[in-house]
Amino acid sequence: FHAFLIIGYDDDGFLVRNSWGQYWGYDGYAVLAYDDWKTNGRHVYAPAFTGPSPSLIDGAPRSAAPESREREIAKTMWGHIVALDDEGRLSSDGLYAATSSTVRSYFYLFEQHAKKHKWKRPKLLVHADDGSQPRAETVERLAKVRDELMDQEIYPIFVVWDMPWRPDFEDELEVRLPAGVPSIMAELYGPPTRSQKRYEGFLADEDLDDSFMKYFLFEGRIVSETLAVELWRAIQRRSRQACSRVDGGARILAERISNKAKEMDFDIHIAAHGTGDFLLSQFAGLLPSIGSCHLWAPATTVSEFESTYGNLYGGGRIGQMAITVLDDASERADSIGKYPESILCLASNVLAVDDIDAPERVVENWLQIPSERDAATEWRGRYERDAEPILGLERCLSQIGGIASRAHVNVVSGAHADLAMSPDVLSAVVDRIKAAPTKATQPAREPTDSHDGDNDGTDLSPPAFVRDPLESARRRWEHPQASLVATRDPLSRARLAP
Repeated sequence: FHAFLIIGYDDDGFLVRNSWGQYWGYDGYAVLAYDDWKTNGRHVYAPAFTGPSPSLIDGAPRSAAPESREREIAKTMWGHIVALDDEGRLSSDGLYAATSSTVRSYFYLFEQHAKKHKWKRPKLLVHADDGSQPRAETVERLAKVRDELMDQEIYPIFVVWDMPWRPDFEDELEVRLPAGVPSIMAELYGPPTRSQKRYEGFLADEDLDDSFMKYFLFEGRIVSETLAVELWRAIQRRSRQACSRVDGGARILAERISNKAKEMDFDIHIAAHGTGDFLLSQFAGLLPSIGSCHLWAPATTVSEFESTYGNLYGGGRIGQMAITVLDDASERADSIGKYPESILCLASNVLAVDDIDAPERVVENWLQIPSERDAATEWRGRYERDAEPILGLERCLSQIGGIASRAHVNVVSGAHADLAMSPDVLSAVVDRIKAAPTKATQPAREPTDSHDGDNDGTDLSPPAFVRDPLESARRRWEHPQASLVATRDPLSRARLAP
């Protein structure tokens, strides 16, 4: 050894990175056994302060702060976490900051663990988290999943995000959305005194059920005036960038998997929860043959499924496909902010609908419409659109045809937050992974490993994505007057008397 850095440790010894470059050991890394350290270690340097050293920071021992728990979890989760920033690159901050070389070392640990524990057939599972919760909470939750998978000889790598999206969504739908209700009511029904009377009369109409009012208020102009639509597009954008740009974190991970597959015989499996499906749908096309794919309440549209997973599944690149969705009652019992249903319902009715905020669909003078019923009829006829089928909604399963209809579909009850942690769901995933064919039929594209040196970060076209989900209108900032547009939920249409 020369000069080296201790970057981790396990039961076998210290994981070190030597200063002699990537051709020493395994790409510059090695495990230094504890016995070797004790027997052959000669010179160890450590700081020893013998005099007073003024400091602006109190040197008292750190108390048992919340971050201590996070660091404790990181001891077992390091090597299983690929964290991404909002540009889709590998995270450069915190406990899970990484480079391309760091990700390469994860697969050295994978191989060493499989050998040490004599795994019969090593299996790798890449799990894309939905990114809705803070990273520390997400990693703590996934630590339990990690332990269960490792016990089943499945080595997991979890793709997580530095910044969660749900708090921003809730802020938009709790703070800004209610403030918009009086203004839209005034625009539809007149000044406040007149508006209140007509609005109360509208609500009292027994022929108009609650679902209609819900869509009238929440799926129309009020939602499009918040940043919810733009936030949804931002989630998609960062997922695409993670897979398409040269320095995208998911792309780097895919390259490391492909390169390791040339050296080591193992099976590849993938899984995603919720909006993690945006990343996984493109990540899958970068991988060698995939044994199985598991989607839990996926947020992708049916058409996007067909152009991504569907192509891979139909071509034999994915051996088995399993989709788990919540039943419709569970979706409707969920909520996000002030919106009275799940995020997938909101996506189907508003967020994923093309041109939902197109400026040409501007509200006209509703005060000229003589009655509430006529206003409702006019609104529905001129501004309402069909909902966009979302793969993770039970109500949309009937619209899945062709290749996708061969997938194993499981409908369960519960909550989105608990779905990925459900013992029954996780057990089913383990069973399918073990039963999956060891190799799918179609070879992968050869990835170009461009991360041993610097790169310019140039964006590349996503290899398995046919339709860009961000091609929808982006003109809301040029035209601040949003449109009164809503969609028609196929299971909850308003009852309008003839």
